[in-house]
Amino acid sequence: MTALFYIMTTVVDKARLASLLLEKEKRNRTRRPVYTPNKGQMPVHASTAKERFVFSANGSGKTTLLANEIYCAAHGLDTITKEKLYKCPVKIVVVVDNARKVDEVLIPELRKWYDIREEQLKKEGKPNTSKLTFDNGSIVSFYSAEADPMVFEGFMADYIFIDEPLPYPLYVAAKRSLRIKGSPSRLLFCGTATNQPWLKTLIWDKWSKGEYKDVECFKVGVEVNLTNLAEGYYDRFSATLSDAEKEVRLKGGFFNSEGMALAHLWDRDVHIIEDLQWDMSWPVVVAIDPHPVKKHVAVMVGVDPDERLYVIKELALKMPAKPYAEALKKWADGYRIKDWVCDSIGNSDNNMAAEGFAPFIDTLNECGIRARATRYEEKSHEDLIDRLQSGLVIPAEPDNYGRHIPRLRVSGRCTGVINDIETVGWQRNRTTGEHRPKLDTGSKDYLSATGYALATNLFYDKPRRQRSWVVKSTPYRGIEPRHKKMIKLAQHRRGARDDE
Repeated sequence: MTALFYIMTTVVDKARLASLLLEKEKRNRTRRPVYTPNKGQMPVHASTAKERFVFSANGSGKTTLLANEIYCAAHGLDTITKEKLYKCPVKIVVVVDNARKVDEVLIPELRKWYDIREEQLKKEGKPNTSKLTFDNGSIVSFYSAEADPMVFEGFMADYIFIDEPLPYPLYVAAKRSLRIKGSPSRLLFCGTATNQPWLKTLIWDKWSKGEYKDVECFKVGVEVNLTNLAEGYYDRFSATLSDAEKEVRLKGGFFNSEGMALAHLWDRDVHIIEDLQWDMSWPVVVAIDPHPVKKHVAVMVGVDPDERLYVIKELALKMPAKPYAEALKKWADGYRIKDWVCDSIGNSDNNMAAEGFAPFIDTLNECGIRARATRYEEKSHEDLIDRLQSGLVIPAEPDNYGRHIPRLRVSGRCTGVINDIETVGWQRNRTTGEHRPKLDTGSKDYLSATGYALATNLFYDKPRRQRSWVVKSTPYRGIEPRHKKMIKLAQHRRGARDDE
């Protein structure tokens, strides 16, 4: 009996031991590293500012920082101490520069540190690419910055996380969503500032001058994260970079103006008029940049009596030519239009029209818009550069009122034109990597249309008044007999109308 008991106990112990070994092996496989912030990440986590901007180098650990901030926000936890700070659930919006980054970068980074099950993820399609739902009810919605700005006007959130630079209108729209009462209402930007110059002029420069409250900015270089990078990465990566690129990609600085064509001339405080009031008697031109696949873009440029130019309105719609022409007429109704000019591609036989292969410009003319095609010189890159740069330059000498006003300014409503001016660069030679004296306008449809409008050389002229013949009832000396007859006839007709 004792031997049998010993044998049974041994079997049970061995089974228990085997089970424990399997559990240990499973835990070892699923064990995740413990997040310990580096000296660049720690100040960001410790900041209590409502808006935080992290200008980080490549390889500085910004994705890790962002993933841990997202998870802790979803659970109301302090990122460092893991103490409970806020009630849950919360609504979180994450804006990425490219939709693929969600599945390829952010979700894998979250899974590296935390348990994210497959059933928690749901594909949403564009523009809300994915949705992550936690057990406590918190929802993380991932949006792509490639979406239409109007998409960002509709949602509300408790937290906004931005991965990489995005156009200024999207930032404003995302920031507006932080309006839930009693919410933490926090925003965190993490990115390498290789573009979008507004991040420097509107955020970093003004913050460094103490103009913002509840905003804090950080620069994080790659050196804080070298221990987590592959051996030799820093030397291999930095060997091919210019000094200007090293400032951005290794030190967390800002884009270099070497490759930017207009950013060095642009000042939002000077060039943008938030509430432009336009006199409808002043002349304007409308320039159109049609496209067979993307939106057709129209820009209206006007001139005032002081010969200053203004980008007044913009219109971008993806539709066939006929309905676009009708929308264009309503959009331009009431303005004193001196010229309609359309990119010469609109003369080609393509599918821009409503039916068949009628050229875009012909369709506009049929609908009552007397548009003409751009001439060769109006599409010259050299002339376009000169027109834009000379228009944007801020004069050193003040005018009679002590103002330094450039010849070209833009209405605050023209967000597409503003973004194109801020981000357009020089074309780069693919072989040598050197910049060419041509604007890289391949995706800058608003800027192209603005250039066509400026090329018309619009000038101010007073509208012609219609002549009104007024015949006086009292005759005067020196009138020829034939003129007296005409006066009498007019007086007679006027008297007859008065009797009626």
